[in-house]
Amino acid sequence: MSLPLSFELASQLGATERWSYLEYGWYYSRGKWSETSKIGAYKETALCNCATYTETRIVNGVEVPLDDWRLPTEAEIRLIDQLQNDPNSAVKSIMTGRYYWSAKSDAAIELQGGSEGSPTKAYTRCVRDVKEPTIQSHVPYRLDR
Repeated sequence: MSLPLSFELASQLGATERWSYLEYGWYYSRGKWSETSKIGAYKETALCNCATYTETRIVNGVEVPLDDWRLPTEAEIRLIDQLQNDPNSAVKSIMTGRYYWSAKSDAAIELQGGSEGSPTKAYTRCVRDVKEPTIQSHVPYRLDR
């Protein structure tokens, strides 16, 4: 029995160029990523991008920061790939690269028919877990009437 996936993608603003998974020069401590003094430290890595990515959503007139982004699981990437390649799906061209980083350590997942990227320089598209119903609180009208 498989569990239903319940996640949302970062907006297109959160899509990246091809980056490495993790370069030396970064470490994670006390809830944040920090640079070390090592030469060649890059901010443009998949892990760092999702750990530091934020978006803001307006909920009931209040700005709410969304700062709990992560790399998608392989199952999440495969689901998106399946949806965007299904001719009967409304989902089209969400992840257009050939390879995307997954939460599986240093594992780039190859998509059907994508362009560019490689197993060592893949694209990043962060996701976050959906913790509560979000539709009604984010639209300017009520859905229950």
